[in-house]
This record gives sequence, structure tokens and C-alpha cells, in this order.
Amino acid sequence: MPDERRPKETARDTLVPRRRVRRAPNLVAFLLTGGVIGVIVGAVIAAVGADSATSNYSHSTSIGFFAVIFGALGVLVAAVVALIIEKVMTR
Repeated sequence: MPDERRPKETARDTLVPRRRVRRAPNLVAFLLTGGVIGVIVGAVIAAVGADSATSNYSHSTSIGFFAVIFGALGVLVAAVVALIIEKVMTR
């Protein structure tokens, strides 16, 4: 009678190994997000920055320059943040 109450083991229960799920941030998503935020910040800084009458560069040139510089900085910061999160999550 006690054997009938206990669930029977199947071959699947004994053959399937348990796997550990690795939780890590998606690096590409972090890099793209950092780059986009950096480009937006750079464009805003250039747009509200120095008056174009006193500079040697046009307004669009300034926006492009700052967008590239801040975009690269955004990617760098995002990469560092992703690596720190990955290190903390793997502990």
C-alpha cells in the first residue's frame, strides 16, 4: 500500500542533469544604450553651448563633434557598468 502513494520515478527524472542558470547582462544592449545616451547628451550640450558667432565651427559641426565624443564616452561608461554588474551577479 505505501508504494502506491509514492510517485513513480521516470527515466527522465534520473537522466536530466540540473543546470545552473548564468545571469549576466547583455553587453551589446548596454553598449548601444550608452552610445545613444552619450550622443543625445553631446547634442544637447552642443546645442545649448557656446554661441556660434564666437566660434570657428558651424552649429552642426559642433553638434556632430560633441555627439561623437560623448557617444564614445557613453559606450565606455556602459561597458564598465556592465562588467561591474556581471562581476557582482556571478558571485
